[in-house]
Amino acid sequence: AGMKVAAGARDGRKKVLLLDEMDVIFANDFYGQTYNPVACIQNAHVEEIQRYIWANRSKSSGQLVQEAHALDGYKKLSSKFAQSLPLIDGHIVKMCQHVRRLPTHSYLVKDGQIGYKASDLSIATNMRYGYMTVFAAFQERERGALSEDTLARALGVDVACGNFSYAEMSDGYDRILGVTGTLQSLGNQEKKVIRDRFRIRDQTLTPSIYGVSNVQFRTELDVHVEGDDALHHRKIREEIVQTLGAERSILVFFKDDAAIKAWRDAGYAEGLELEVVTQETDNIDHFVKQAARASKATLFSRIHGRGIDFVSHDKALEAKGGIHVVQTFLSEEYSEEVQIKGRTARQGKKGSFALVLNAKDLVHFDISEEEIDKARNAGTLYDLLHTKRNAFFAAEGEKREATVRTAKALHDLSFKYKQKLLEFRANMPRDKLNKASKDMVRLLLQIGRINPDPQDGEDPDDED
Repeated sequence: AGMKVAAGARDGRKKVLLLDEMDVIFANDFYGQTYNPVACIQNAHVEEIQRYIWANRSKSSGQLVQEAHALDGYKKLSSKFAQSLPLIDGHIVKMCQHVRRLPTHSYLVKDGQIGYKASDLSIATNMRYGYMTVFAAFQERERGALSEDTLARALGVDVACGNFSYAEMSDGYDRILGVTGTLQSLGNQEKKVIRDRFRIRDQTLTPSIYGVSNVQFRTELDVHVEGDDALHHRKIREEIVQTLGAERSILVFFKDDAAIKAWRDAGYAEGLELEVVTQETDNIDHFVKQAARASKATLFSRIHGRGIDFVSHDKALEAKGGIHVVQTFLSEEYSEEVQIKGRTARQGKKGSFALVLNAKDLVHFDISEEEIDKARNAGTLYDLLHTKRNAFFAAEGEKREATVRTAKALHDLSFKYKQKLLEFRANMPRDKLNKASKDMVRLLLQIGRINPDPQDGEDPDDED
């Protein structure tokens, strides 16, 4: 979804911004990040350059840049966009760097198009990751997965149209309202951002129409920290076997797809009937419905722990205790744990939750084995985890504010660029036309210097 920033009502009416699932704004994909629209220039000159680069991708990026500059297509392109030559040259360099980095680029092919997993778990085929996407299209065309027409549509120069900060998206609105199911679990840093940056100062806590949650989570008994990978994997299997033995349903949430694979590859899935839902899984609704049935075990990555409604209509399952949820990692944000826990005991039904953690992973939160042993003996293990997690998140919040400041600098320049575009007229006097063009190119170059492409850099095969 794109970001809509209001510039003020033309008809004098008040502008209102509604934010659903307010806590999602604090995810790494949003707070401190930017929305980056691009305009794609497609013509025969660009196609010639990109086809040449792909055909000669075994050469170093430096050599490719030199040879691309000698192409007739480059000469005609630079003549057509003379005012934008610094931008054109920058894009040629990016193309030559990105084609060398394609082997490390992760993408999917869906319905004959290059796609990427979106935040709503769908596969988006309208996203581009620099020129990685272009060369992925070349690669899949050679493999026969894409048509020539699809490849032709993928070619082009992606001209950046600014970087607009999600943290600044509330600018220009007269009233801002947000909702979240985790209001009580938000940390001080999150509450400060909501109050100061988004200007939401009044809060209303509405109880669930289903009353108090029936989820069973005993912090003294349902929190397990295992000493190594093998013990961690074995405990996860024990939770599954025990739950299935009780004729209940179990949902096991892993940190990511790699963690699911590691657990299965270690042999702990052997002999178990499991469904596995990863970021690449299609038709998720089918698996969600199946997962909420008695004697079903389903593995998920953490991304599925929010916004998916596991509702059971199985009376026998309800009588046995409902859905059991196991989280195999410690969330950096308490609100994420609340969301994962909330996949069970929905709409007034029964359910239970357990944490099965690996002590090795807890080093990330500055939790030592000595602290774990001491807290376990004192019956305060969950208190330790929660305290350390909150301290970690607060420290990370301070670091993230630095990225928010960088994003704001990009945001401000992008609005200047946007204003220049709005003022631009093709019938301007030539001197004003040239100045306006140079001003816009200058702003785009400034934006690029503040926000360099993370996939750019020196080719390791280049000597100089």
